[in-house]
Order: sequence, then structure tokens, then C-alpha cells
Amino acid sequence: MVKMAGLGFSLLFLFLSMPVGAAARKKAAPIIDSLVVWTGEFSMYLILSYGNKLMSGPRTIKLPDDLREFWNYLASRYQNRRNVLYEVSNEP
Repeated sequence: MVKMAGLGFSLLFLFLSMPVGAAARKKAAPIIDSLVVWTGEFSMYLILSYGNKLMSGPRTIKLPDDLREFWNYLASRYQNRRNVLYEVSNEP
């Protein structure tokens, strides 16, 4: 992060492509927490994005219930962090 900030980077894009559900949240949360803190310390934004082939297909996106739960979890966890931004889905 020090090098990135020193080079003028203002954001880190974290592409999440993993199973969703309680077990995944428990495993991913400490890693994401660290990135939230580190980017905040260097006045950088962290964009959290999710992509998965399960959601590709027609242009209308229907979020599976467990993915909706995952985003609700992240949104409530980082709701007071001004440096965290969300991209619900990154699919072509």
C-alpha cells in the first residue's frame, strides 16, 4: 500500500469471486477487514466487486439469495467506512 499510495494510486479494486454463505464470509472477512484498514490509512478507496459465472447470461441480473446475504453482510460491516465502495456485480 505504501508504494501504491506513493505512486499516486487512489483506489484498490478487490474482485471477489468465491462461494457465498456463512463459511465464505467467515473466511473472507479478516482479509477484507485488513484491506479496508490499510486503504483507509493511505487515504485510498477500496472497491468491493463480485463476479461469478453463475450470474452471467441474460442482461437482467438476479442475485441469488445467498449472494444478497453476502452483500448485506459486507454493507452493514463497513457502513461507517467512507473509503469503501461497492460494485454489486461485475459481469459482461
